[in-house]
Amino acid sequence: TAPAANFLDMSRISRPDRSLADPRYYARYGMESLQTKRGCPLHCDYCNYPIIEGRVGRTRFPAEVVDEWENITQGRSEVNHIFVVDSVFHLPRSPAKEVCREIIDRGVETPWTCYANPLGFDEELADLMARAHCAGMEVGADSGSDEVLKRLRKGFTTQQIRQFHQLA
Repeated sequence: TAPAANFLDMSRISRPDRSLADPRYYARYGMESLQTKRGCPLHCDYCNYPIIEGRVGRTRFPAEVVDEWENITQGRSEVNHIFVVDSVFHLPRSPAKEVCREIIDRGVETPWTCYANPLGFDEELADLMARAHCAGMEVGADSGSDEVLKRLRKGFTTQQIRQFHQLA
């Protein structure tokens, strides 16, 4: 069994073998997935991400993320969109910003989407994501009621959802 420290090191995890995927999927949908980190620190009452990936955040080096990104898209014209499958792309915020900067610096123009959350989303991140060609975010707001949000242990309010919307 590998020591726990190795489990936490995302650079030791092999990239998925995408050659095993049926090429008809790419021809039909044009989308591929990519993960920049694992683990979710949130405590949403119903969510299984912390069970699947743990609560301890483990991030990949931005250069490794964008290396994989370019490997996915270069020479594969049928892949025209990346879905970042992190539980919440921008939590923690700093590594997400670094991934965006790496995408921008390398001139990668493949549009992408991700899961997002009102927590920790700021104007700088919104700008970086737009400049990195983020085409959309799936926001787990779940309710327009502060009482329901509290019961779901979402950690944010309807006012924070509105602020997020304005920034996005």
